[in-house]
Amino acid sequence: GSPTNTFTPSGTGSNVDTADIASNLNSANVTITTSGGGGGELGNITVADPLTWTSVNTLLLQADNNILINAGIIAQNGTLQLSAANASNSITTNASGIIDVKNFNLLQGQFFLYLQQ
Repeated sequence: GSPTNTFTPSGTGSNVDTADIASNLNSANVTITTSGGGGGELGNITVADPLTWTSVNTLLLQADNNILINAGIIAQNGTLQLSAANASNSITTNASGIIDVKNFNLLQGQFFLYLQQ
């Protein structure tokens, strides 16, 4: 399989540019984790900008606390895996948090999907 590139926080308020994530997903699986880094945050991951990739590679979002999907994640050929705290609504989307991927795996956490009416 593909190698895995892992992004860990380097301090409080760490950010990873979606262009960097998408670029890495072209040739490798990518893990974004809140474990093992510095900083005094709660361990949340927020998807604030749209993310798209076309490869078959996997994006794993691994949060010690919550995952907030506030922008679209699109991977017609790829896989999205989510792992968060095992608590009510620990993984949420809002109206812009569209998920359109070939494979979706909820590894841990409780998912709340925003549905427009």
